[in-house]
Amino acid sequence: MARAAPALTAERDQATDALARAGLLRTPLIDSPSLSERYGCEVRLKLECHQLTGSFKARGAVAAVSCVPDAQTVVTASAGNHALGIAFACFALGRTAEIFIPRGTDQAKVDALARFGPGIRTRVVDGSYDDTELAARQAAGRPGTTFVSSYNDPLVVAGQSTVGTEALAQWPQADAVIVPVGGGGLLSGVALACADHHAPVAAWGVEPESSPAMSASLENGRIVRIVESVTSAAQGLIGNLDPDSITFALVRAHSAGVIVSSEEEILGAVARIYADHAIVVEPSGGAALCGLGRVSASGARRIVCVLTGSNVAAASHFEIVSQRQPVRQSGKLAPDGESMIS
Repeated sequence: MARAAPALTAERDQATDALARAGLLRTPLIDSPSLSERYGCEVRLKLECHQLTGSFKARGAVAAVSCVPDAQTVVTASAGNHALGIAFACFALGRTAEIFIPRGTDQAKVDALARFGPGIRTRVVDGSYDDTELAARQAAGRPGTTFVSSYNDPLVVAGQSTVGTEALAQWPQADAVIVPVGGGGLLSGVALACADHHAPVAAWGVEPESSPAMSASLENGRIVRIVESVTSAAQGLIGNLDPDSITFALVRAHSAGVIVSSEEEILGAVARIYADHAIVVEPSGGAALCGLGRVSASGARRIVCVLTGSNVAAASHFEIVSQRQPVRQSGKLAPDGESMIS
């Protein structure tokens, strides 16, 4: 029998208090005239890429770590941004952490982890993200440790829900919110916030076609394991769901759906955000833009896109942007894949 979706009411109240004490930012929500013109609706961007650690992940990490006993070492697995969130939370709250990351994690994230001092120990794992999480869970079997999942934790989901709560407080008229999807922690939290809003708001997710774990599970009506045949630059969105993940039930109950996007569409979104707004996002951080066509076609007229992270090496960002700069003519953006140069 499928697990019922939890309401997480107490956890969300607790997370709100923890985030306020930690001094996390209320990130801006800005207009995007170019995207609004392109899709025939009003589009605004929620800049979680400007959060203290460069990612929304700090929200869930602070919420979860605030409940870990002082004497416990926090253990986690991450492709980078959750790791930075845990490192920030442990540094701020005086706890130690052991963080497992897959080899090949963006160097900008690896370098940032080192800045949190000796209380944060990083372990590099050869293999996939699933291999990395397995190694972390094995390490968390030792006495004196507590494992904090990057998504499958009620307090992590509660912390991520504050992204949606903030966005809807900033723009109460919004009728859709689009977020990237990996394990579903952000979509789950934002969907709960949308369900609580005084007017109908659709919560949508976007995930890469190389790792469509959430959409495959929704299609099958249960959590299924997918085989990743290719890698993705959107490192934060890859990997399978835990067999008992609370996010699946939440996404199924409260979201409007999950859109699968190609690798080139995700990389193109990185270039478009930089061209239109001079904002740097990592590939997983800009994926929400890839859902604008589908969501605007569904009838949404006021859409929030959450830009979730900016932690990308400068050389990698330059390569993505230099190869995919959108072409302009008369102030208008060319359609994807078409030149407007006559």
